[in-house]
Formats: sequence, C-alpha cells, structure tokens
Amino acid sequence: MPIITDVSTEGRIFVSRLTRDLAARERAAAALLSPGTSTWPDAFHAFMRQICKTPKPTKAAALFRGALDRLRAAQKNRACFVNCFEKRSRSAFVEVLTYQVAKHPLMQTGNEGIIVRVFMVRLQRNGRVSIGTSKLAFIDWHALGRMYERSTFDVFDDASGLVAGIGFTGLIMRESEKHHNNSISFATEDMTCVGVLRFATNEEGKTYGFFDVRTVLPADADKPYQVKQREQAIRISWAVHNYLEADDADAAGYGDDIPVVPFDHSDSISRRLAVEKAQNSVDRLAQRGA
Repeated sequence: MPIITDVSTEGRIFVSRLTRDLAARERAAAALLSPGTSTWPDAFHAFMRQICKTPKPTKAAALFRGALDRLRAAQKNRACFVNCFEKRSRSAFVEVLTYQVAKHPLMQTGNEGIIVRVFMVRLQRNGRVSIGTSKLAFIDWHALGRMYERSTFDVFDDASGLVAGIGFTGLIMRESEKHHNNSISFATEDMTCVGVLRFATNEEGKTYGFFDVRTVLPADADKPYQVKQREQAIRISWAVHNYLEADDADAAGYGDDIPVVPFDHSDSISRRLAVEKAQNSVDRLAQRGA
C-alpha cells in the first residue's frame, strides 16, 4: 500500500494544533485522576498505589467510584473513553481507552501521531490490586493530516468519535487471528481509515496487536483494492458498533465473519521493519561465527 506523503500545509497545521491540544488534555486528565501527575501511565500507576495503601477493600472500592466520576469528566473533555466499570462492595474493575501524543510504537523516530491505549485496573475481594495496559492503535501524522483534508469529522467528537472508534477497531480485530498482519480499515460516512493489524512484542516480551493507521482515503476511492478496503471498513465499523452496544466487555468473536484483505507491507514502517529484521539476522549470524 504506497503512502503519499504530500500532506497540505493546512493539514500539517491541523496536526500540529491537534497534537498540542491532545497533549494538554492528557495533562489535565492525568492531574484530575491523580493530582501531581501529567501523563496517563503515571496517573493510573499513582491511582493503583493509592488503592494499595487503602487498608479496607470496601473503602478501596469506594475510591473506584470517585475515580470513575473523574474519568467521566475527562471523557467529556475528550481525553479518554471509559469502556467498562464494575463495582461491588469489596471489588471493582475499570477499563479505559486513553489518547496520547507519541511516536510510532515500533519506530521511535519521525513525526508524532496518536496512540490509543487501554488501561485496566482491578481490585479483588482479597484486597489485591492489579493493573494492565496495552496499545490498541496508532494513527500516523500523515493519516491525521488526511483526516483534515478529507472530512469535517471532529476526531474527538464524542463517545463514538473517530479516535475511539479506531481504538476499538484494534481491540476487537486483534482477537481475530486470520487478520493478523493483514489490512484492516475503519469507515466513517466520508472517509476510510486504512492500515494494518500489526503485531509486536512489548517490553515484557508479550506479543500484542494494534491497528496501525497509515493513511485516510475518501469514501468514494474507486480502485479495486480500495473498494475492498471500504467494504471491509464498513463491516468493521458495524462490528465496533455492536461491541459498544453489547453488555459485555469481551472483544472476542467480532472479527470472525469479516473478510481478510491482504496487506502488501510496502509502507515506510513495514520497509524499515524489514530492514531491521534483516540486519538483526546478519548480526546473529556474525555472532555465531565469531
């Protein structure tokens, strides 16, 4: 999938303003959840430490309710999306999608885009607290510029906003093995966000999948491959809708009936990853021969 890089000046200005605005929202939301923090990871880990220091599970569970109210306020400011919340007298669980300005997860160089993460904090009845996080999607700066050029859609409009929709696409589609490292897309009325369901290994050595959004096409793009992407994108968007309407946070099964669209891995990130992989293989062979 060749990527055209000639984003207009207006598109570049839009992305610059958007990322500055989002970074400010993250700082405000993090401080709201956990005073003294300025990033989502720091805020959630500080919140977890606060829970751990609370001796009684009933009081710890009550803290979750207060955190939910603050997260709902952050959601209204379009800084996150609360996907799931459960609370009983002695236990609680919250799952939140957050938006952060960052470089590509696999390439810490180049222009910054937007990463959608999921954070999950659980309090068990025995007082044990655990936290987990994973990247769900990355929206390249080029794709953000194309969004400005090809749609009037507010990327952080509301609960069904584009960035949240892209995050949920990564959440449900990574459960479908047949789509791993193939093209996936997300549709709005006037554009198609296209990319790859890319898989990687995190700092803990665990493999995870995320929707790597490479560019945005107009809805009426008419090349045969683009038509297939649009058709798939519409079905994925409906799957995301059905997931959000369901009273169950389990993301498995939603991609099972969605057709596979092969990805040709000709984009800049795929090419650089291929070069790195080849170089690593050469280095390993050299070490064995040393």
